[in-house]
Amino acid sequence: MKKTNRPVWQYDELKINSTIDYTMAAEAARYEERHGTVRKIEAENRNILERLETLIPGGLAKARILEIGTGTGAFARTAAPKCAWVTALDAAEAMLAVAKEKAAPLGLQNLEWVHAGFLTFDFPENAYDAVVTSLALHHLPDVWKGEALVNIRRTLKPGGVLILVDVTFPWDCGEMAKCEPVFLDKIASEDMKRPFIGHISKEYSTFSWIMAALIEHAGMKLLERSKFSTVAEIFVARK
Repeated sequence: MKKTNRPVWQYDELKINSTIDYTMAAEAARYEERHGTVRKIEAENRNILERLETLIPGGLAKARILEIGTGTGAFARTAAPKCAWVTALDAAEAMLAVAKEKAAPLGLQNLEWVHAGFLTFDFPENAYDAVVTSLALHHLPDVWKGEALVNIRRTLKPGGVLILVDVTFPWDCGEMAKCEPVFLDKIASEDMKRPFIGHISKEYSTFSWIMAALIEHAGMKLLERSKFSTVAEIFVARK
């Protein structure tokens, strides 16, 4: 459920801070194609589900999963046939429109789409066995990342699992002038180099150690922090 009223002091996450304007239908339609040039999306989703199968008591079959920042729904479409229920959120209505279109032929009855995000969803207490978010939290400044993680902790059942995948900067990178070429050298796709330069200059990726500290400060136990893909890290935590 989406909150009906946003406090005036709350960060407006629905005005998405992104180099590529995914509120535009044409850009939303290209999301998986563009990201597929630098990511193995299907393999990433299988990796996450395999982890959840071992981490959730009783496995996936009876699990209720919340995905925040579903994009065009690739993870949600993959997870729903294996789970009891999937709630998939995104702050961009254009992305949700593509997600619904891609999911429609599958006839999934246990998958719901909600126009909301880390701050605007009405997080029910102790409702989900797992929360998954991939390449989305960096759209929030660090203060609001902390708020988002508190919301996630509240909505997880006791013992519930958070899997967070995002672009982070290593502390040993030092000055950002040194970080930038380190990351760009990993991007073979020219179509993604420009957005990634914009990601560094305009978006809110943080240091890896800060992300870990925010998770623990929100009241979750960090179980794993490791490299996940070309430019992203995975953080696994338990309530």
